[in-house]
Amino acid sequence: MDQEKRNKLRSDERLRNNIEGKFGQAKRGFSLVKVMAKLPETSMTA
Repeated sequence: MDQEKRNKLRSDERLRNNIEGKFGQAKRGFSLVKVMAKLPETSMTA
């Protein structure tokens, strides 16, 4: 794997960590900590 790809992956991972952190904050803030399931309609693929 070349340096450019490695840097891109690291950058994407950092961004994803921030996004996941915000979801966690929102779930804690709105008492949605126990919400983990997906509805059958929303989890269907093509």
